[in-house]
Amino acid sequence: MFFAGPRLAASDCSDGRWKLQKNLFSTDVGNNWGHLQLPKADVEAHILTVMDVEMVIALGTPGRASCLRVHLVDEDEGKVYENMKLTHYTTSDGYVLNGAWNKICKDRCLMVKDRVGLYWDPVDKALHFSVHQRALPPAAARD
Repeated sequence: MFFAGPRLAASDCSDGRWKLQKNLFSTDVGNNWGHLQLPKADVEAHILTVMDVEMVIALGTPGRASCLRVHLVDEDEGKVYENMKLTHYTTSDGYVLNGAWNKICKDRCLMVKDRVGLYWDPVDKALHFSVHQRALPPAAARD
């Protein structure tokens, strides 16, 4: 793993909290996309199971598209993004995180093939986020 200052740091993901990990695709970080697509099975196994029942109910019932407002804590930068939306889409039967996602992508210089981690903290009732691995070291990305 490399370290290139706080904006480009890749976090240590060895503590086991980071249950949901994803390699980013062009649909997650492209200029025309404002959301992070999340694997349905991982969201259901590692986020919904530790959320308060009321929050899971607010997210919706099967057969209806719905969203839940959540806070996203960027553990690498120490920032909190309020009023993000965890949305369940019935048409694709999947989940996305949207709201300030484009801003996060730009602020963190996220690229295709970067690996990010997420977990739900039931104590602070927030989704935590970290960049675990960069696709390319920053010097190689600029060349």
